[in-house]
Amino acid sequence: MDTKLFLAQQKEAQQQQFNYFKEQQEQLLQTMLAAPTNQKTDANGIINSLNNRIPTFTYAPEDGEIFDKWFGRHEDTIKLDGVDLDDKAKARFILTKLDKREAEQFRNHIFPKSPAEVNFEDTIQMLKKLFNETKSLTRLRYELLSVNFDGYDRK
Repeated sequence: MDTKLFLAQQKEAQQQQFNYFKEQQEQLLQTMLAAPTNQKTDANGIINSLNNRIPTFTYAPEDGEIFDKWFGRHEDTIKLDGVDLDDKAKARFILTKLDKREAEQFRNHIFPKSPAEVNFEDTIQMLKKLFNETKSLTRLRYELLSVNFDGYDRK
């Protein structure tokens, strides 16, 4: 009699455990189905699409390759096609499109901050400052003096 009672209690305990685990699994499944995982996938898809269409930026002012021109060519693509990306994701994307030397120069410029701490607009402004055409004061004076006024050369 004791054995039958013991076996019945064991069976009841196992059934309770089984029901508890089944309930936990159902809750976990509901939580996983409700989680917004597709948003991250969409962001990755957008970044991959942009990455395939936009070339890497290499600073070569002697060839006219400056950041203003590069960003001007691709600004609409980044802002319109990347409209679902947040500013930090856009800034990270821009930084991945910098060539090695330019990326290192940018990191050195913002040090001690990390690139992740700089928002999109500040990133663009710093890159425009770092990688735009620069002219010496002598060159600017020469260009000013070379201007023709009313057909007369100032020289």
